[in-house]
Formats: sequence, C-alpha cells, structure tokens
Amino acid sequence: MEKRARPALLLAGLLLTAAAALNPSAAPGGILPEESPKILEAVPAEFQQTEDCVQISVKKSQKPAITLETVRKSGPSDVPTDSPAYDTVSYLMYQGIMQGRSDGVFDPYAMATRGAAVMALYRMSGGVPITNYTTFSDADGRYAGAVAWAVKTGITQGVSEERFGVYEPVSRGQLAVLLYRFAKTQDLLPETGPHMAPLAFYPDGNSVPDYAKEALSWALGNGIYRTTVGESILAHMPVSRLQMGQALVALAGQWDRLAADIHAAQPFRTFENTSKSHHAEIQTVIADIAKRYGAVGVQAAVIENGEVSDTFAYGWATQNQTPMTPNHKMRVASITKLAVGLSAILLWEDGTIDLDADIGEYWGCTVRNPRYPEIPITLRTLLMHTSSLSISVNASQTYDSVKMRIQGSGFNLRKPGDMDSWEYNNDGFSLLGLTLELASNQKLDTILQDRLYRWMSIDGAFASGDIQCKDLLVTLYRDDGSVSWTADAQKNLHLTGGPGTTGSYFAGGLTISAADVGKLVALLAADGRYEGVQLLSEESVSLMESRQPIPDGSCQAMPLRYRTGLYGRNGLYYHTGSAYGVYNCISYDPETGDGVVVLTTGADGVKDENDIYAICGEIAAYIYNII
Repeated sequence: MEKRARPALLLAGLLLTAAAALNPSAAPGGILPEESPKILEAVPAEFQQTEDCVQISVKKSQKPAITLETVRKSGPSDVPTDSPAYDTVSYLMYQGIMQGRSDGVFDPYAMATRGAAVMALYRMSGGVPITNYTTFSDADGRYAGAVAWAVKTGITQGVSEERFGVYEPVSRGQLAVLLYRFAKTQDLLPETGPHMAPLAFYPDGNSVPDYAKEALSWALGNGIYRTTVGESILAHMPVSRLQMGQALVALAGQWDRLAADIHAAQPFRTFENTSKSHHAEIQTVIADIAKRYGAVGVQAAVIENGEVSDTFAYGWATQNQTPMTPNHKMRVASITKLAVGLSAILLWEDGTIDLDADIGEYWGCTVRNPRYPEIPITLRTLLMHTSSLSISVNASQTYDSVKMRIQGSGFNLRKPGDMDSWEYNNDGFSLLGLTLELASNQKLDTILQDRLYRWMSIDGAFASGDIQCKDLLVTLYRDDGSVSWTADAQKNLHLTGGPGTTGSYFAGGLTISAADVGKLVALLAADGRYEGVQLLSEESVSLMESRQPIPDGSCQAMPLRYRTGLYGRNGLYYHTGSAYGVYNCISYDPETGDGVVVLTTGADGVKDENDIYAICGEIAAYIYNII
C-alpha cells in the first residue's frame, strides 16, 4: 500500500527530550491550585486590563494585511524553504511571536519551554513590556513581563511558590491548557461553544490528566494540534519549538487570514493503521516463519507514519510455562547501540559533549593510536566504528582496565576516522558509554530515563536486573532449544557503582520489549530532533550523491546502517543484534516513517543475502509489503 511521504522536517520532533525533570511539588502540568499565593499583590496602574496595555484584544490589534511573500523574507536559515514548516516559522518570526537567534536560526526541534510559551502568548496578546512585577526567582529579565501577565490573567501560575519554571519543558497537555485559557481571555471562542473532540477516540484518551482534558479536547477538536497528534495524544510529551509554533499559527488563524492559510497548508498528522487492519494475517505469517526457523519466542512491533501501530507476539517467554506477550522484556544484543547513540545525541544537543572532541578530554589522559599520533580519537569515530580501537574478546570493561588500554597498545593498524578503517567494534561502544558517563557525570540509564523513557512510558535498562517489571523477563534460548539465560538469573544482573565505573552492557546488554524499541524507532522515523543518530559518514554521502556504489552495499551512520533497495524501499536505516541465542533486527524508512522491529529467541541464526538474520528479514519484508 503506497503512502504519502511526509515533507522533510514537518513531522519531526514527534517525541522530544526534556532537559530537566519537572518540579515534583507542582500540581499536574506545573499549574498550581487556585489557593496558591498570589504573586502580584499590587498591580501597577499601567498593568490594568485596558485596550492599550496588557489585555488589549488580539482582535482589535490586527496589523495591516501582509502577504506570504513578505513573511517569507523573515524566514529562518535552518528550515528548508520548500517545507510547509518554513511558512509557519516565517510567520512567527515576522510577527515577532517567536524569535530565532541573530543569525536567523530558529532551532525548530529544540524543546519548547514554559517561559517561551507564555512569552509567545504575551506577544500575541498585544501586551506592552512590563518588568519587575513578579517574585519568581527564575522569571526576571526578559521573562518578567510575560510571566506577570500570565499570572495576572490566570493563564498559568508557577511550578512552586518560588519558581515559575521558565526553562522547564512544556508538554502537549500543558500547552493546550495555556492556549485554551488564552483563547478564553481573548474572546476567541464562538458563542455557541467550541467543537470538542471526544478523547475516548484516542487509545490513550483515558490517561489524559484531568487538568488538561477540556483543553486537549478543544485543541484536538479545533485543529490546533493537527500537525502534532496522530493516533495517540501523548499528553505528557514535551513539544518542540516547531510544534508549539504550529499550534500558535493555528490559533492566530482565528483572526488572521494569512495565518489560517498557512495553517491550512500544513499536512495533517494523520495516522493510517494498515498493520492493525491486517493483524490476524500478519500474526499468522509471523507464526509460520517462526516455526520454520525453530524460534521459541518472537516479538514484533510495527511503526507507521512515525508511530507504533501494532505489536505481535509468538511462542513462549519461558517455554511451556509463560506465553510470550508484546510487553515481555528481552535482551536486544547489539540493538543496544541505538540507545547508546541516542544518549550521545542527547548530550551533544545540550552541549555536554562535542562529538568531534578528543575523548582524552573526558578521560584526563592522552588517547592516541601510536601509528597516528596526530589524529584524535573522537566520540564520532566510536559511534561510526572507525576509532581504530582494538577488539579485545572478553576484555574487562572496568574504568581502570579500559583507561589502561586506551593509553597503551589498545589500537590496531587502521587510521582513525577513515571509513576504509571501518570495523564493527563492541569494545568501541563500551568505551563510548563510559566516555559519555564521565563527560556528563550521569549513568546512561539515568539520562535515557529522565530525557526519554519517562515521557514515553518505556521500561528498559542496560542490565536486565535494573528494569522495573522483572517478572516480564524472557528466558533466553539457544538455537538448539537449550537455555542460555534463565529469567531468574537475569534478575541479578545490575550496573553498580557511579558514572564511568564500567562499560559492561553498553555493547549489547539493553533489556526491553519490542514495543518499547518500536517507540525509539518511531522517534527516529519521525525525523528531526534526533537526526544525529542517522548522520551518515561524509564518505558514504559523497558516494551516494555521485551515484557511486557503496563498497558493501550499505552506509554507516551513528550507529545505524543505511541500505538502499531493502524490502522494496528506497532506503532503510537498520541494525541487527545477536547474543545468547537472540537474533534481532530493527529498521525504518525515513521517507514514510514506517518501521519494523523483530526480536527472537531460540531461532536459527542463519543470515539472508542482505547479511540480516533470515527470520527477521522475512518477517520485516512481509510487513513492509503490507504497510
């Protein structure tokens, strides 16, 4: 079934990271109850609700009609001009609702914050600058007027008595509340009442927090979130600057015809669940393929248009005892490298690391291949398997052991950073994980939990004993049916010690379900914020652009691979993984947002002509043909 390819960047940032956890003392959504202390004890005369001050109605402050051509002259430098998103951002920048940096960079996939949200609404209201009318410790300077206005008008309060939470992420639910209250204060709702979408229509509608139900129903029913929400609402997910901007333009369309036209040109965030309509058929095929390859258990997840659309399970989690379900947790072997790569990109985005910095800066020592002393070993070379680090089977991955190797003879004869030196390297990812922990002084599990997992309801950990639902662990079987790891034994595997203690499990220890891996794949398939994970090597890009053949038929990204013509698609990013009897593969199509995750245990590990485990390849090929 052919699907319309999504414009580049438009659906990006579907699920975004949060740089800081929300204050636990705040009420749901970071909005304090009505009985909270009032921040503005005395409101200055110039802060009264008059037409020439803070509460001037947006309906009465319209600027002269402008054209799209005029607006586009104010466009950003980091959004493609042929993307509908370009017009959205251009409008925001021209009107001064949201601003980029001085060089025209809008940073569309950066996290939107509470401060940025109230600032944008304050500007839309026609308010004049007001300062020094708030006692919030974090709402001084340029945010003072906007925060004071938001508090006074009842649009929002702080996350505590002392803090507004200016730099904390704003979620879909929180943003909907801000927009809905703004629409009420500005008299933008029709007299007959706004159209309200039934939340029960969405699979996660019942999980929407009470504070956001009415607002989300309004946002969904009136097209405010049509570019953001597909099948699931995901009320707790942080929004990107682009997603917030799209919602603001949709709201501005209530009084500005140009904004309405720009919003109308944005493709809907539609969701087409082809896999679910073929669920029984796909389930039968998975069972047939699993039996032919002797699998004890199989999990699969399907991604369509950047969202997990269906999950499948076959066989046993523990043979003849516990049937496999989509929620059981399995060791995913080298697919673990995807999680390590995501950790690197998260730290790169917030400025904690430099992908091209000498890793010696983080280890506090000189790290060089003795044959190439002038070339630094960088995080990028580790991510792309071109570090020239020697592969040491069964070598200790403790901090002291790894540091000794990287200061001595722990390198091969290859040239660091050269794609001709590519060599798949598990030890490199152990070193990578350790380096990331040293640089951030955080455990990778903590980074992923705080910035991804908790927003996406993912239960996963690098050591199986550290997951939350240990009763869902899968017994791992070899291809002869014998037990490789019992579920009980896996419960005792833990990553102890502080950040940088050991690199064990970073090459292949992640324990997680196919459904949750699917969420991470959907994150990448949506394109945008996490595009660093799929950055191809410069050599690979040059060969592709010149239409020259890639030596082994695929290209190396960070840490994914890319292959053209796989399973009938123009190109797929993918990664395989095997260990302790599991044979796994993930893949996704960056053009359509489709993807497939297959995890197996106890199966024959024979590979097909694409050097992919045949059981995974046959399942993936069938599903791609269906969707």
